[in-house]
Parts: sequence; structure tokens; C-alpha cells
Amino acid sequence: MFFKKNKFYTLNDIKKRITLIPLFFIGFFTVASIVVSGYFLKTKLAEDIYNVEKQNNIVIQEELKDFTLSIEKNLALKYENVQNDLKESNYELIGFINAKKGSQSFVLQDLYSYIHYLENKKNISLLLFDKEKYSLLYGEEILKTIKDEYFKNKSSFTFSKDFFKQTLKNKKKDILIYENKEHLLLSSFSSVNSLSWELAFFSPLLDKRMQFLKIFEKSIYKRSKKIEGHFVLLNHNKKSVYNYYNQNKEILIKNIYDFTYDKNNVHLFEAYSLSLLLKKEYLPSSLFLLKEKFYNSLSYAGIVIFIITLLLFLFTIFFTRFLSRVFYLYDLRSKGKTNLYKQLKDRYALAIIASNDSLCDIDLEKNIIFFSKKWEDTFFYDKNKINSIDAWHELIHEEDKEVVKQLFTEHLEGKNKKFVVEYRIKHKDGMYKWVLARGEIFKNKKNKNIRMLMTLMDIDERKNLFKELSNVERLVESGRIVIFRCSNDNKFLLKTISSSISSYGYDKKDFIEHKIKYFDFIFEEDLMDFKASLKDAIVRNLSAFSTIYRVKEKSGSIKWVFSRIVLIKDHLNTVTEFYGYINDITQLKLNEKELKEKIKKEVDKNIEKDRLLVHQNKLASMGKMLGNIAHQWRQPLNNISLLIYFVRDHYFKKEFTKKELNENIDHIKFQLDFMSNTIDDFRNFYLPTKSKNSFWIQESIQTAYKIVKSEFDSSNTKLIFNTFDIEVNTYKNEFQQVIVNILSNSHDAAIEKLKNETFSPFVKINIEEMKENIKVEIQNNCGSASTEVIKRMFEPYFTTKFESQGTGIGLYMCKVIIEKNIKGSIDAFNTQDGMKFIIVLPK
Repeated sequence: MFFKKNKFYTLNDIKKRITLIPLFFIGFFTVASIVVSGYFLKTKLAEDIYNVEKQNNIVIQEELKDFTLSIEKNLALKYENVQNDLKESNYELIGFINAKKGSQSFVLQDLYSYIHYLENKKNISLLLFDKEKYSLLYGEEILKTIKDEYFKNKSSFTFSKDFFKQTLKNKKKDILIYENKEHLLLSSFSSVNSLSWELAFFSPLLDKRMQFLKIFEKSIYKRSKKIEGHFVLLNHNKKSVYNYYNQNKEILIKNIYDFTYDKNNVHLFEAYSLSLLLKKEYLPSSLFLLKEKFYNSLSYAGIVIFIITLLLFLFTIFFTRFLSRVFYLYDLRSKGKTNLYKQLKDRYALAIIASNDSLCDIDLEKNIIFFSKKWEDTFFYDKNKINSIDAWHELIHEEDKEVVKQLFTEHLEGKNKKFVVEYRIKHKDGMYKWVLARGEIFKNKKNKNIRMLMTLMDIDERKNLFKELSNVERLVESGRIVIFRCSNDNKFLLKTISSSISSYGYDKKDFIEHKIKYFDFIFEEDLMDFKASLKDAIVRNLSAFSTIYRVKEKSGSIKWVFSRIVLIKDHLNTVTEFYGYINDITQLKLNEKELKEKIKKEVDKNIEKDRLLVHQNKLASMGKMLGNIAHQWRQPLNNISLLIYFVRDHYFKKEFTKKELNENIDHIKFQLDFMSNTIDDFRNFYLPTKSKNSFWIQESIQTAYKIVKSEFDSSNTKLIFNTFDIEVNTYKNEFQQVIVNILSNSHDAAIEKLKNETFSPFVKINIEEMKENIKVEIQNNCGSASTEVIKRMFEPYFTTKFESQGTGIGLYMCKVIIEKNIKGSIDAFNTQDGMKFIIVLPK
């Protein structure tokens, strides 16, 4: 293979392969010429031999035909001689009867004697009968022979009478012939009217095959001298041949080793089951001359092929040099053309994509239609099934079919230069879509229509919009909705406008006659935005767009309108016109303004309410914080008091050294530092975080636990971590406030449950990192909540405690912090013996 499939070849690659082609061609030509010449000459030799054999067969057939006619002629002559003898005997017997009939001495015995004489003399038989009485007078033997040979099925009693009647009826001439497959019987009839006699002489019963063989044996030697060969007689019954070796002998076929004959050069005597054939050999010298001529021609062809091959090889050398020069010059030109072709190809590809049309190719000679992939995607048909013009017509709406066929025919006949029509075509789901078809015929050199290219643009949306706008125009003609149509130019000049423009105080004619322009109708502050919307819709190739702007009534009042505008495009997808309507929405705008003011008031109320809740939560937290601080300080204060009393009681004792004094002072200082750190922990906890920062979740939970540790200690509640620490970036203090609220609620639930039963309260915390979030689970065994409590626990002011014990805003604030500030989620669920809180934090 010179060129591999799907491989890119450079011009240099092509040059190398093309220069090799002549060499391959020369080799192929040489081999092919030798093969073809040999085949042609061999075929010519076979044809010459065939012609010689054919000529020989023609000669054989002529000889057979001539010899056959000679045999048949001799047979006919022999039968004619027999018939003449029968006639002559008839004449002699009738002459004898006429001569004796007048004599007184004539008796039948004399007649019989003369008949015997004639029969013996000429080897014939006489049949004599009375043609009035149909009685036999003489010839019983010949009559019996006739019945046995030719009328075996006739009755013996009535045969003679029937035979005499039939003979008299059929006798038209003096001679009658009786013949079957093997024998022949000739007869000659005559009448003796004066005696009412009918007499007939019959020849002996002749064996037709023996007669033929006698004639053949007499003629064969004489005939064979005139030809280059000899005749042979084939006996099909005996399966023997006569004169096969030209020796006048009969030989069985099975005894002949090389018995063959050409069935086309045989004359069949079907009546005798014999075939005549001629054995003739053409001279071997003819074959020798033909073969000598064949070898001479073959040698001459070899010399010619060698000379032509040599000339082709020399030409190939000059051709290769010339081709290299041509490719060099072509390469210089093709580089520039390649760049231009690439630019044109890119433009064509962009044009096809931008047109967004379906393509259709119609073969008018074969009545085959091809659709593009875009058409298949639009109408969901298998393009291989819709493959004829009739199949395409079947998809056209019945109301549009005749118009499409008429315009299609007119275009084919040359009445219209272009085929342009809008019609509805059936979608695969049974619905119809509007399309714009544009096509053109291509003709061959004989000016015959051979092909048609057509594009199909989906205009269903545009048609529906036209229909919608038309209906709207009829419905709102007398209302505040105004329908208009204008050209796509810088002035936006109106072509038509509905009479409903009078509701704005204007006369329709002022716009139609361009006394008032549509841009003058638009409020000045909104005009630039309106123009920008028009430009944006054209650039984005939209079919329609909506906008809201203000217009000026003739009285000077300003009205808000909603406008829907459709972009009308031509076959080149260029926007030529705008078709739309405006609707007065001034009251809606006023209602919208009023609604915004109401919403603002409600939002302000809710903000104030949230502030109050936050304030209450802060007060409650501060109260709890003070209680926790008091609890945290109680033990350090007791230790400081004891140490002061200890120093006072032992200061003046000699045993109390300065070292012991410094140690006690260090203990007091340690207790004071602990109290100071406690104040800092509580203060930092309740300070709001202004920005997000990264921190470790478990460490943050442990810090929050310090706030409620005294509460957990009072109820013997344990805090258990079942996880590794994970880092998160969010508001740390807000997150800790949520943890403190949940832990504090768990402590309160543990206190309530301990009043009724004894158990070991605990709180388990599990932290899990997911793909996009971090999940924190806080589970306790401090008792479950009812369905109503689960449903409402995150509502503001909802609490299960007495008013003196809770405000009902703790879990509500947890939800606000997690969902609004941190942008996560928080949920609560019952477990078997407690509750589980799930907090989801964004990473």
C-alpha cells in the first residue's frame, strides 16, 4: 500500500510515493504484458484450432447431408420401381380380362392361372374382391398378411368387408401405401367396372431397415472414394457399427477400444434406429503450422515488450526530475493557499454553527432525501427511515401540504428561482412545528434537475409569539395594553401601533406619521437603559425579551409599564423589526412600594425583638456567669483565708521560719492567679468574635466545658470524647456559646432525671470530617424529650422550666448562631435513654 488510511501525508511524502509509482507501473506493465500477450496468443491459437475443426465439421455435415439425400433418393427410386411394376401388372391383368371377357371360353380358372403367372413372375400378390357384394374373390393370403401386420385389433369375421369398404372410400389414386415402423407394403388398385370387380396388386412386405442397409452397402464404397474419410453406420438396436475401419464389416461397439464420434456430426435415421456418421481426420500439418505461428508471435511480442519497458524506464527518469521541480514550485504556492483555506474553513464552520438550521439534500434522479444530524435532533426521527420525497411529504401538515407541493413543483419547472415556504412538519411526539424552508435546484450539463439543497429553520417559537401577540392585540385594543411594531433603526420608528395608545392621551396617527417618536414617549431617565436592553437582546441573539421602564403621558404624568418585545428576523438571521406590547403597571409599582415599607417596618420590629432576646440571653448568661464565678472562687477564697490565719498564728513562733512564710505567700499568690485566670476565661468567652479564625474543635469544646464544669461536678456528669481533634475556620466564641448552652441543658436534664432514679450521667462528643462539612454529635443519657418538645425546642421563649428557672431563648440563640452566622445546621433527636444534638459546620 502506497498510502495508509487515516495518516496525514506531507507534500514530500506524496512526491516520494508518486516517483515510485512509475517504477511499479513499469514492473506491472511488463508482467501484465507478458501474461496478456501469452494469453492472447494462446487464445488465438485455440481459436484457429477451433476454426479448423469447425470448418472440418461443416464439411462433414455437408458430406453427411449429401450422402443422406443420396440414400433417401435411391430408396425412393426403388419404391417407385416397385410401384411401376405394380401398375404394369394391373394394366396387364385388366388387358387380359378385357380380352377374355368377350370370349365364350373365359372362365375364372383361366384368370387364376394368369394371376399365378404374374405373381410368380414379379414376386407380387393380387387381391380381388366384388365391390358391390364386398366379397373376396382372390387373395386370402395377402389379406391375412395385411390384417396381421396393420390391423391386428380388427375382428376376423368382419375385417374383409370393413377393409373393402374402407379401401373404396379412401382410394383417391390408383396407389395405396401401408406402412408401420418396420415394414412397408405398396399397392396399385384398379377397377373392372363391367364386372363390379376391384383388383389390387401388392408388393412383398418390405423390411425398411434392410432396404436402407442394402442401399447403404451399395453406395458406401463408391461414396468414400470422393472424400478424405469414410462413412460409418451405427446400429442403435444391435449396438454395432458397420464399416468403422473402412472394411465393409459389422463390429460390436464393445469390441472397439477407441470408439468415439462427435454427436453434432451425426445424421439420425430415427425410423430405422440407425445413425450415419463420417470419420474424417484433418491433416496434422495444419496443427504444426498453427503452433509454429504461435511461437513466432510469442517471440515477437517479447521483443516489443522489452523495447517498450526500456523506453518507459528512460521516460521515468526524466519524469522524476520534472516532477521534483513541479512539487518544489507547488509547495511554495500551496503554503499560502493552505493558510487561506484554513481561514475559509473556520469561517464556514462558524457560519454553519451560527445558522442553527437543519440541512436537507434531495437526489431528484433517485428520489432519495438525506437529512442532517441537526434535523434528527430537532424532530427525533431516524433520518435513515425518512429517506424519500414522499416520506417527507407525509410529515407535512395536511393544510400546508398542497402549498408546499405546488411551490416545490414550480421551482422544479423553473417558474420560481428559489424555493421558500413556511409550513408545519410533524414531530415524533405527534405535535407539529413551524419551519421555514429555503432551497435551490442544481442542474447537470444537460440542464436536467439532479439535486436540491434545502435548509429548514425552526420558526415555531416565532410563529407562536406572532399568534400570541395577535390574540393579545385583539383582546386589548380598547384597554391600557398597547401593541406596537417598529423597524430596527436608530430612531426606532413605529410602523403600527394599537388604538389603545389613546389611554395615554396620544393619537395613533401622531406615532404613525412620526410626529411623535417612541423614544420621546419613554421617560428620559429610563431611555438609556431601554436602548441597552435592545442592544443586548440583538447581541445575544434572543428571540424575545422583557423590560420595565417609565413612559410619559400627554398630560405629563409618569406611568410605569411592562414591555415584552419580539425580535423579527429575516432568512439571514438579521433583526429587521421589533414587535411587542406595553402594559400599565403603575398601580403594581405603587403597591410594591407600599409593601416594601410594610416589610421594612416588620423587619425592624423583628430586629428589635432579636436584640431584646439577645439582651435577655446576655442577662441570663451574666447571671449564670456570676454564679459560676462565685462557685469557682469559693474554694480559692477558703484556701486564702486558711493560709492567712495560719501565717497570723505562727508568725511570732520561733519554729515558723522565713522559708515557710515565703511558701505560704506563694500558695496565696497561686490562688489569686487562679481566680484572675477564671475572670479572664469568663470575660473572653462572652466577648463576640468579629472575624473567622481557625481553631481545634475538641480544644474549643474543652474550653467551653470549663464554664460549666462546676455544674457537671455537682451532678457527677462525665464528659467523654470519642474522636480525634479536627481544625475548623469559623467564629470560635459563638461556637463555644452553643456548646455551653447544650452542655448546660444536659446538666439540667441530668438533675431532673436524678430526682426520679439513680444513674451515671454522661455526655459523649464525636467529631467527624465529611467531604464538604464537619459533623459534631453531642449525645447524653439524661432522658428523652416528647415529640412536642423536639418540635418546638428551637423556638424563642419556649422552655420546659419554670419562668424563674429559664427564659426559653438558649436553644433559639444556638440555632441563630449556627444557621445565620456560621451558615451551618443544628438538629436534635431522641435516643434510647437521652438526646442527640447534631451540628454541621462548613469547612
